[in-house]
Amino acid sequence: MTTTRTAPNLVGMRLAHRMIVTDLLRLTQVARGISERSVACSDRRAFAIGDWVRSLCVEIRHHHLVEDGTAWPLVDRFAGAYVDLGVLSADHRAMDPMLERLRVAVAALEEAPPAERGVVGRALTAALTTLRDHVVEHVEAEEAEVFPAVERHVPAAEWARVEKAAGRGGAGLAFMLPRFLAVAVDDEHRTVFGPAGRAERALMAVLAWVLVPLHRRRERLVFG
Repeated sequence: MTTTRTAPNLVGMRLAHRMIVTDLLRLTQVARGISERSVACSDRRAFAIGDWVRSLCVEIRHHHLVEDGTAWPLVDRFAGAYVDLGVLSADHRAMDPMLERLRVAVAALEEAPPAERGVVGRALTAALTTLRDHVVEHVEAEEAEVFPAVERHVPAAEWARVEKAAGRGGAGLAFMLPRFLAVAVDDEHRTVFGPAGRAERALMAVLAWVLVPLHRRRERLVFG
C-alpha cells in the first residue's frame, strides 16, 4: 500500500521573504530621496524611519535564527543530499555586520539636525542598498534551490515546527500582521490562516481591524 506524503506549505516563508524585500526596496527609495533632498525629513519622520528600520532588523535576524536553528537542520536531515546549505548560512553571517551598519546609519539620521539629513542620508542609502542587494540575491537562491527540495522531501508535519518557531519572537504582531496582509495575494492569507481554528481566525480578524489602520498611519509617516 502506498501512502501519499503531504508537501509542506511554504507560503508563510515566501511571504516573510516578500515582506522583507518589499520594505528594503521602499526604504532604499526613501533614503535616496532624503539624500537628494527631494524628500523632506522632519524629526518626526526621522524617528519613524528609525523605528521601522530597527523593527525590520529584528525581523531579519529572527528569520535567520529560525532558518539556522530549525529549518536548516530539517532540510539537512531529509534533503541534505540535494542542497548545499553552507552558502546560505554564510550569507546569514555576512548580513550581521550589514544590519549593524544599517542601525548605526539610521541612528545618525535621527540625531542629525534637519539641515544635515541630506548628507547623513547618503550613508543610510548606502547601507540599505548593500543589504537590499544581498537579501534579494539570497532570497532568490533560497527559493530556487531549497524550496523545491523541501517540498519534495521534508514531511509537512516536520516543517510545521519551522512555522511555529517563526511565530515566536521577532518584531511583534503590530509590525508583522499588517505587512503580511499587504503583500499576500489571491488566497495566500487563507492558505496560512486556514488550518487555524475558528476562534484563532476570528482573533486575527479583530487584530487586523485594530492594527492595520494604526500601521497605515505609521507607514504614511515613513514612506509618504
